[in-house]
Amino acid sequence: MALAGYYGDHSDPLSSLTAYGLGFMIGGFGGWFLGALSGTRLLRPRLARHAALLAQGEILMIVGCKSSEKDKVKTLLYGKGGVGIEEHGDFLPHLRWI
Repeated sequence: MALAGYYGDHSDPLSSLTAYGLGFMIGGFGGWFLGALSGTRLLRPRLARHAALLAQGEILMIVGCKSSEKDKVKTLLYGKGGVGIEEHGDFLPHLRWI
């Protein structure tokens, strides 16, 4: 009780607001960290393959290139065993799905 009188009253609104703000910030960082730790335990490649409907050993690559370089990129990918699935130029004219 004597120490509180010596150091002043610590129940002013600014210190309560600071304490709540720091508490929320520390809680948010803790939740983010625990979420990241639990997220690494999930089988992310398996989930991504399932969402993309790919078989084991297949990958999906999205290539964006200039129109003048499209044939070079296609030749390179076909040479590596790639297959062109879809090409479109609606929203992003240089985006090609390989």
